[in-house]
Amino acid sequence: MNPRETGADTPPQTPSAKANSFEPAAREVLNESSTSLAGGAAELPSPNKDDPAPVQIEKLKAKLDRTKAELEEANNIVQKQNETITSIDEEYAGRTRVFEEREATLEQDKKNLEEHMVSVVVQQVHEAKAKGMYPNHEFHNGSSMLIL
Repeated sequence: MNPRETGADTPPQTPSAKANSFEPAAREVLNESSTSLAGGAAELPSPNKDDPAPVQIEKLKAKLDRTKAELEEANNIVQKQNETITSIDEEYAGRTRVFEEREATLEQDKKNLEEHMVSVVVQQVHEAKAKGMYPNHEFHNGSSMLIL
């Protein structure tokens, strides 16, 4: 199987790349705060000093209720964003773990292949010596050098 097909040579996304790869649903949740709260209904009028006390109280209660509703909506949006970010962080950690496992496997495969290649060459040299094709060793300037 080709390593690219399994993603073995693909590094995990970096945090900056991760921020750009949100699914559309996640982007919608993260952008919801700017559209929901900013595009709300017109602000309720503040009570005038000239209004009777019961009217001022009613206007203040209505404004308080509206503010509570906006605060609850903002809290819901923050909770959705937090859930989305947590999910993305978990996915990132999982992908990083898989990448590290694949990288370790590739390193081990590389080491095994190198060892196998060395053993094949050593075996071929021994076979060639047995057939008398290679001399044992020649020394040149004090170093051992195999002349092929």
